[in-house]
Amino acid sequence: MSGRVQSRINIANGRTETTPLRDTVKPVSAGFDHVLKGHFDVEVSNSRSVFTISPNELKGVLQSSPVAKSPFTALPDGQFVRTVDTGRVIGTTTLKDGGVPTSVIKVFTDKAGNLITAFPAKAVN
Repeated sequence: MSGRVQSRINIANGRTETTPLRDTVKPVSAGFDHVLKGHFDVEVSNSRSVFTISPNELKGVLQSSPVAKSPFTALPDGQFVRTVDTGRVIGTTTLKDGGVPTSVIKVFTDKAGNLITAFPAKAVN
């Protein structure tokens, strides 16, 4: 399992058969369409960061070796998360994190490496 998670990020448009379930037994919101809806062409808010790169640029970032092969952490709900500094500004952090430009991306995938969500994140010190 970790081999697939570690080797790639599949840009699924929506949920897949391996999308983790919530406690309610419904699948989590997932896929590139979810990222587009939640983090593009919307206002930055206290709990929402926004990408300033294009969707196609984001696909390239997600599939780049430094991001796809970066270390990840398994979460109890079946998701895997990685936080990566892309080396260039990709978006704006949430207002609670300063609403500032950031080069850091947080990416969540499922056990097969399918994209669940991704968003600009605060730099980790």
